[in-house]
Amino acid sequence: MFLGRVVGPGDPVWLPADRDKALWWLIHESEKCPSCRLAAREFDPEQGGDPHAWEWHVSHCRGCEIKAQGDDWLERHRKDVRRGTHVGMRLTAEREET
Repeated sequence: MFLGRVVGPGDPVWLPADRDKALWWLIHESEKCPSCRLAAREFDPEQGGDPHAWEWHVSHCRGCEIKAQGDDWLERHRKDVRRGTHVGMRLTAEREET
C-alpha cells in the first residue's frame, strides 16, 4: 500500500514491507539538514559521497516574492495584529471564479 499496492477484501492495509519502507523513509528524511535538505553522507567520500557534488545557484519564485511582501506588511503592522497571525497564500478572488 505504501507504494500504491491495491488492498483487496480481507487484505491487511499495511504489510510488514510497507512498514519497513515507511520507517526507512522516516530515517532517511531525519538525516537531512533542515535548511538545505541534503544529508552529510552526500558529501562524504567514505560513504560514497563527493564534497563537490552540489553547488549553489540563484533562482526566483514569484510565490515566495509575494509571500515575502505579506511578511513585510505583517512585520510593519505587528503591533496592530494578534500574536499567532501568519502570512499564507491563496488564490485571488478573480482566479477562484474561473
